Amino acid sequence: MDLQALFSWQDNTFFDLWSIVHILWGAVMGGVALHALSKTYSYKNLFITAFILIILWEYGEYLVGIIETWGNILTDVILGIGGYYLGYTLPNKLKTPDYTILIPVFVVAFTLTYIGWINYLAQ
Repeated sequence: MDLQALFSWQDNTFFDLWSIVHILWGAVMGGVALHALSKTYSYKNLFITAFILIILWEYGEYLVGIIETWGNILTDVILGIGGYYLGYTLPNKLKTPDYTILIPVFVVAFTLTYIGWINYLAQ
C-alpha cells in the first residue's frame, strides 16, 4: 500500500483521508441517533436511516462532480456505517455523559471536511 496515497485527499481505490471523514460523520450520526432519537425510534430504523443517508452522501458527492471508483464508494459506505456503530454504542460502553464525545467528533469532522473540500477545489 502506498502510504503517501493513503495520507492524501486524492481519491484512491479504497482508503484516503476522506475515509477518516466518513468514519467521523458516521460517528456523528450515531451519536445524534443515540442521544436524540433512540427513545423514539428503534435501533433497526435508525440504522436503516443512517445507511440510506450515507448512500445519499455518496450520491451527493457524485452530483457535485466527485467521481470515485466503486471500491472507494463501497469502502466509504462501510466506514460510515462503522462510524455510526461506534457513535451509537461507544458512549454507553464508556459511560460518558451526553455529547461529551459527540461535540469534539463533530468539530473534527467538520474541520477535516472543510480542509478536504478546499483541497479538492484547489485541484
